[in-house]
Amino acid sequence: MFSRDSYYKKEQKRIIEEVGDLLLELVLQFLPHLQFHESARLDMWEVVAIKINNSRVSQQVAETRGDIEKVEEIPLLNGLFVTELYEMMMKEWKQKHISLNPHTHQWTRPEDIKASMSTHRDALLFQLYQLTGYGYEVMADLAKERLEASHRLVYSKEFDGGDDHEPTTSAELLAKHRNNQSDVKLESLEKELKKTQQKLALVEAENKRLLELNHELLQQMGGKSHQ
Repeated sequence: MFSRDSYYKKEQKRIIEEVGDLLLELVLQFLPHLQFHESARLDMWEVVAIKINNSRVSQQVAETRGDIEKVEEIPLLNGLFVTELYEMMMKEWKQKHISLNPHTHQWTRPEDIKASMSTHRDALLFQLYQLTGYGYEVMADLAKERLEASHRLVYSKEFDGGDDHEPTTSAELLAKHRNNQSDVKLESLEKELKKTQQKLALVEAENKRLLELNHELLQQMGGKSHQ
């Protein structure tokens, strides 16, 4: 029998196989692991999870032609689980591509790592690996710019009289995606329902045409029998 831990690891690997590239693309887009505050990191990981959930739902709707039961069976991923998937992929990638030379006591050079890239996933992980190091290096230099940007954001929001502005903080971005999460499923199901209705309309029209032809043939046959 499999232990709970082994089943969990197996499920993680299965989902990585399914959406690993998409996850890395979203991490590269939103950079949740490089956010300065813990709350922002958590929010952005939730955004990444929601994006993945929406993609899986849309794909399932298309594959099952709007089978609601199949769509509802899809487990929703959360930010913590997605974080674990990312860390697992990065750890395995580092073990494969980064090592310490016992003779020179130097780590694998970036240009050598880049030359060994063979897949889209490897390339994404390489870029994220570089960004992680870069983020720590420039964090101190960006402190002043971050403070100025934060002040500009506060003042611009105070003088903004309307609510029609794009999300500017991680919390606002997460709220926006949570509000729209159910819309993606509904829109996908509505599109599939519309396609089904159109197909039914065509079938009904064809059946009606065949019935009319059949009726005409019966009339013709009836007329001949009386001659």
